[in-house]
Amino acid sequence: DSSVGNTPSNETDPDETIGFDWTPVLAFGQTVLDRPRLLPGRSPTGDGDRDPGWIWCRQQLAVLLAPGLCHDRIQPHDGDAVLVLLAQLADDPEPDEEYERADGRDDPVSTAINTVRGRAVIALMYYALWRHQNRPDGQPARLDDPVRAILEAHLDPSIEPTTAIRAVYGLDRSRFGGPRVRCRLIVQERRVWVRHAADLLRSTRRRR
Repeated sequence: DSSVGNTPSNETDPDETIGFDWTPVLAFGQTVLDRPRLLPGRSPTGDGDRDPGWIWCRQQLAVLLAPGLCHDRIQPHDGDAVLVLLAQLADDPEPDEEYERADGRDDPVSTAINTVRGRAVIALMYYALWRHQNRPDGQPARLDDPVRAILEAHLDPSIEPTTAIRAVYGLDRSRFGGPRVRCRLIVQERRVWVRHAADLLRSTRRRR
């Protein structure tokens, strides 16, 4: 059973990310993603402390990866495996527009941090900074093409239908599996991309 308790959005203690080999954890993460999101006969929203399938585990995987990246606990040789997981999590169908309407939260960010895709996009931003911090000496700062593609896709309303996910990009500061950090760090270190992303968002709004 993939039950994880009735608090699927709990934060991971940063101290729990210290002092272990991430390689088997990442392999287990892929095993989780290979499992069915929804098990037959279970409610899509969960039943008490029972996971609908492996949806809550998917969310917890993203929650776990964020502090591992934020605190630079993941070794550089595991970077490709992390990105493979995050790319799949960022493609998770939760939340969709129906979920967002039914959620009833006034704050779209609150919706994002309680969903698989929201947590995945947040973790992906930490991944971008982690790659920057672990780049070889002398290598210029730039967003990796796969990371850029995912982040840009979720800025495009024709691809990303929810306000909740796009709201993550505008965060100033919050807690996502670690101490308070400024999400504007990604702005400071990726100014050229941010200008491009803003132009992309404006252009997609004009086309709607």
